[in-house]
Amino acid sequence: MLSKDFMSTTTLIVAISLGGLAQAQENKGDRPDRPDRAEIFKSLDADGSGEITQEELATRGADRFTRIDANGDGLLSAEEIIADRQKQTEQRTNRMIERLDANNDGQLSQAEVQGRRDPTKVFARLDTDNSGGISQEEFEKARHRRGNGKKRGE
Repeated sequence: MLSKDFMSTTTLIVAISLGGLAQAQENKGDRPDRPDRAEIFKSLDADGSGEITQEELATRGADRFTRIDANGDGLLSAEEIIADRQKQTEQRTNRMIERLDANNDGQLSQAEVQGRRDPTKVFARLDTDNSGGISQEEFEKARHRRGNGKKRGE
């Protein structure tokens, strides 16, 4: 039987992983470098049964914990967590540059970054009451929709 602390930690790590995967899917759009929901589900359904069990989530969390625990002491230090996040950020950044770098110089110009999204479409999506401006309420709603459609902390 797994200890309560181990299961809590595993659950936390899986939740963080799933949150990141869900946000990646939410923001995928036309970005083929991100996994789709079917790929995410398949990776979590280790035995291919068509269902994700608590054991599969626990195993996924334990595997992630082990990967992050660089010194193998069974504890995650701030440095280990930061190093893992930095590695993920570096990978995402490299994919973004690869995707947006129109002239293949390994750098992004302002034009290449702005070409990613039409600012008028973004504004129109945020201005839900079509007033020609973004109210504080619209701004807050947009901030909370960025993740999984939930407010932070929910």
